[in-house]
Amino acid sequence: MTHHSHAERNLLGHYAGFSSRFIAFWIDIILVNVIVLSGAGLLVAFGAIIPLPMLMDTFNRLFPGIGTSIQNFLGILSISVISLLFYILYNLFFWALTGQ
Repeated sequence: MTHHSHAERNLLGHYAGFSSRFIAFWIDIILVNVIVLSGAGLLVAFGAIIPLPMLMDTFNRLFPGIGTSIQNFLGILSISVISLLFYILYNLFFWALTGQ
């Protein structure tokens, strides 16, 4: 049986309760959303560099009227996938960092 001194017991830490985990969860969600939205803003800002409009014009000539729908769908799909992947990788990184 291992006995810990009083000082060692204070350094062992305590398990977090529901409230602190809930607050930490929401802080994580807000932090991830700020990072993803900032990244999306940077992609939009640098979007003028990529010749996407030229590519979409070619696609729109091949299939008239479909270009806007595809752009909207791809935009929503890509930001959803990127957000989900970033959130998963964010949690995996910090779980691995803390050894959980």
